[in-house]
Amino acid sequence: MKGIILGDSHVGSLKAALNCYGTPAGFTAVQFYAAPSTSLGDLKIHHGKLVPENDRLANMLLYTSGGTREIVFDDADVIILHGLGLSISVLSRILERCTIALCGRNAKTYISLSCLKQAIADNLLNRISIKILSMVREVTNKPILLSQTPFPDESIRGANDKRWGFMENEDRSKLHDCFVRASSTMAANFDAIFVPQPHSTIVDGLYTAAYYSKGSEGIIVDKKHADSDFGHMNAHYGNLVLHDAVSMINDI
Repeated sequence: MKGIILGDSHVGSLKAALNCYGTPAGFTAVQFYAAPSTSLGDLKIHHGKLVPENDRLANMLLYTSGGTREIVFDDADVIILHGLGLSISVLSRILERCTIALCGRNAKTYISLSCLKQAIADNLLNRISIKILSMVREVTNKPILLSQTPFPDESIRGANDKRWGFMENEDRSKLHDCFVRASSTMAANFDAIFVPQPHSTIVDGLYTAAYYSKGSEGIIVDKKHADSDFGHMNAHYGNLVLHDAVSMINDI
């Protein structure tokens, strides 16, 4: 089985996993197409394949794929989209303005869990992951897995980073559940399957155990992230993601 993996800088953990652990059982080959941040948003459909609209993206695809500037799915058995803004950070703006409605809680604005799920889904529509998913589905009917951006390293709690302040919430398990449900629904809308973060890597509902971010690598060979980077994960994390993906593929 050949897999094609598209993603952003978070693909570094999956590439590192292949270098460290080898190709996962079930795969005969894996080919990557990755570019930082939202760069893959500069792809377009052309004659049944995805092609870059600028030289910068073309060069990143050439580098990460090992020699190909265009993304063709003809010989792929499964496509995995990893990262690409499918992140718990989607909750940040929502929870700046409201509180989950629970009995006995005082707040100026409440949001029910069902409304929160819908709000997450609406916000995900603007993420690059859904744009890419839509394009891939337009050109192929092969199985697609949508793999989330990892939750931040639990060490973020001591970094005083306001971007993640919303996660210090007593309803973390409910936030996690809403995120997974909304992401699963969104994937299903494109006949794709959502791949949640491996359960064994999660701490307190919305964080990743620090072990999985130490020594994290980028999509550039031999380029490691700084110790202060709490968002990217290492080969051990990537290996678990790939094995979960194989399990889901086998269940299709």
